[in-house]
Amino acid sequence: MFVLLIFAVMTSTKERIGRKIKKIRELRDFTQEYVAYEIGMTQSSYSDIERGNTDVSFTAIEKIAGVLEVSPTALIEFDENVVFNNAPYAHQTLAYGDSHITHNGITEKFEKLYEEKTKLLEDKIKLLEEKNAWLESQLRK
Repeated sequence: MFVLLIFAVMTSTKERIGRKIKKIRELRDFTQEYVAYEIGMTQSSYSDIERGNTDVSFTAIEKIAGVLEVSPTALIEFDENVVFNNAPYAHQTLAYGDSHITHNGITEKFEKLYEEKTKLLEDKIKLLEEKNAWLESQLRK
């Protein structure tokens, strides 16, 4: 039993880091393929990192953190319980190093990008509606 406990402790660090990487990647709505491509490795090798099946160098953590737009420290110290168990405090923004994650796991930067894209799409819909009305008026002539 003692040997099993030592083995569990030895592998738990890799697994914990892998889970943290996976959770942040999911919060960013990135695929494994995307992150793997951005850091220059295969999806299979990247998947091994998330599952805790391989040692992760600090260089790899820096690259992954860069793609996920968090500091390496924020990635390593990430606590999913802080993000996912704060529903009563939904108005708060949680800071992890140099990255801010809102209650629903979206960074302020992504939230702003989402709002900008929504505005652009609304403008495009309005333009298409106007174009459609003009085309309909031309057909009536």
